[in-house]
Amino acid sequence: MTAPNTTGLPAPAGGSLPWPSPRTVAAIAAVAVALSGRGDLLLLGALLAVGLAERRSSLAALLATAAVAVRWGTTSAGTIAGAASTLGPGLRVGPPLAAAALGLAALALLLSGLGAPRLPRLAAGVAAGAVAGGPVAGLSLGAILVGLAAAAAGAALASGLPRLVPEPSDRLRSAAPALAAAALVLAVLW
Repeated sequence: MTAPNTTGLPAPAGGSLPWPSPRTVAAIAAVAVALSGRGDLLLLGALLAVGLAERRSSLAALLATAAVAVRWGTTSAGTIAGAASTLGPGLRVGPPLAAAALGLAALALLLSGLGAPRLPRLAAGVAAGAVAGGPVAGLSLGAILVGLAAAAAGAALASGLPRLVPEPSDRLRSAAPALAAAALVLAVLW
């Protein structure tokens, strides 16, 4: 005897609900890491790479998160959240090269989501917002509000960008790895 379906969704023919795809699980986990400020940036990059599942986009996600780690001097998202709470959003803090590295990394993450399904694209946008404004899990109310605003702006841009950029989205997505590599170079140079 099978348990009754209480999800409100129609049950598949086999009687059990399907498992979500690895891309979906990775995108949800990437959003959780980006918003919470917990975990490791390299894990965030790997989750985005799996969620985006396209060679150029995945490479851009890995390079962009590496650039953020080099800029802050750590792969710990918690340490970066603390720094963003104390110092302010990374785009305003530090020498111009360091701020530019974060700006390019955020742009690379945003563009890497072009052409991806909705959930991975939103995950890339939320990660871009967390890079630009800091994670939501800051140590102060101001840092939390800035993180929420940045994550919402990143998600909104990721959602709306495909409609604003009709045909050349593939060219823009192709530029994402170059922007992420440039962010890594700037992060190393500062």
